[in-house]
Amino acid sequence: MTSRRTAVGRDTDGLVWLWAAFFAGPLAWVFNQGVGYAAMKPICAAGAASAVLWLIASAAFCVAGVGAWMAWRSLLRASQVTADDGGTVRDRTHFVAILAFGFNGLIGLLIITATIPQFLLSPCE
Repeated sequence: MTSRRTAVGRDTDGLVWLWAAFFAGPLAWVFNQGVGYAAMKPICAAGAASAVLWLIASAAFCVAGVGAWMAWRSLLRASQVTADDGGTVRDRTHFVAILAFGFNGLIGLLIITATIPQFLLSPCE
């Protein structure tokens, strides 16, 4: 019974990291949009819009990148013991890891494309 608890505990820890990876990208995008929008008025009043917006976007992109890295690690760990029938927890973990990796990559691109106009156009006008 002790060995089963240990195995379940390891799987639970892996699933927690996998779900954290899955939600890292959306939280990074919300941070980028929310903090960037809320801080725009004080940033423009101080006259340092480009530097602060660049830092906000860089931090959000890094969080999405860490989420993609965590998903990739989960994918490598789960792909060693999965089958294509989808009947086990490991098979579903493999699917969620693929989904989280792609999701974080797309959100990273979304953060980049949302940031480009801030530097081409003056955000304070």
